[in-house]
Amino acid sequence: MLFAFFTSCTDNEEDGVTADRIAVKVEMGAGNSIINPTRALGDPTYSVDRVWILPFKKIAENLDNSDVNFVPEYSSSLQIDVNSFPIKSMTMLLSSSSTYKILAFGFKRTDYSSSDPNNVNYSFSVGAVATPVTLANFHMKMAKTTVVPELFTSVCYCYNNGVLYGTAFKPSLLQDISLRGELTRIVSGLTVQVTNIPTYVTFVSLVAEQLAKAIQPIGGIPTVWQTSGDGDNRVLNSQIPASGTVSFSNLILPTTSSRSTKLYLDVKYGTLTERYTIKVPDLANVSVANSITFTTNQVVKIIGSYTTINLGFVLTSTINLDDNQWDGLQN
Repeated sequence: MLFAFFTSCTDNEEDGVTADRIAVKVEMGAGNSIINPTRALGDPTYSVDRVWILPFKKIAENLDNSDVNFVPEYSSSLQIDVNSFPIKSMTMLLSSSSTYKILAFGFKRTDYSSSDPNNVNYSFSVGAVATPVTLANFHMKMAKTTVVPELFTSVCYCYNNGVLYGTAFKPSLLQDISLRGELTRIVSGLTVQVTNIPTYVTFVSLVAEQLAKAIQPIGGIPTVWQTSGDGDNRVLNSQIPASGTVSFSNLILPTTSSRSTKLYLDVKYGTLTERYTIKVPDLANVSVANSITFTTNQVVKIIGSYTTINLGFVLTSTINLDDNQWDGLQN
């Protein structure tokens, strides 16, 4: 877990401060240390080394504090590379007379940059299905549905003189502002292992249906899904069996129970390919009738023998993966 602390500064001599702007100093921390920050699901190369802090500004002060009344103020956002943890300090300028809500995001530097948001090589983009873009419909959309990066998000809470004030705040109404946020994982994980694969099987692919393509940063609510005939890639991973085994490990966007996901194994023997539905037992809040619901910060593990491919595999689920075994970040 990462922690963010923000402290207001109203000294007019502060660089960039004007009569209607207030400098908000930002400090990022992760406790006393970071241990092995590249650890993740299956221990591949995922890591979080960039934090983006995005303010949402109320469009009119006479409106209530509903998320639909806040729009992103990209020009005031902060992007911080966190290779210098545990201490990093920057300053964000906000309008003293405007009401704000603030979100924070954590990801890899190669996955996104707020300074080059339209780069087609990044793993995701931000925006919304419809306009105008507001805090209520703001989402993160994957460039490739089957390639999901490590993503962390946080709502920032405002404190006034050390007392919790809320998520919405107007700097001119407060005396000593501090904002605190805790980044938590927004994506899900999936591991599938198949053993005792016969030697005549030359290739195995893990395939999914109805994956989410975009999610809201808080709560992981999907906003865009794969649909039948859309031509989008469904293959999560492919492997040549090694010693009769394939082991797949993927990050997945959260889904909903109404749009749960079936998984398949495409098994190739010579020139022929046969598809098998991955059959798993029902598990509360995870699987029903072989359809799986992926939940924020949860990993689903499926293990089975090729000899039971038509009968079913074993399914387990682990919730709350913000620990050193998952990402290497500690508080």
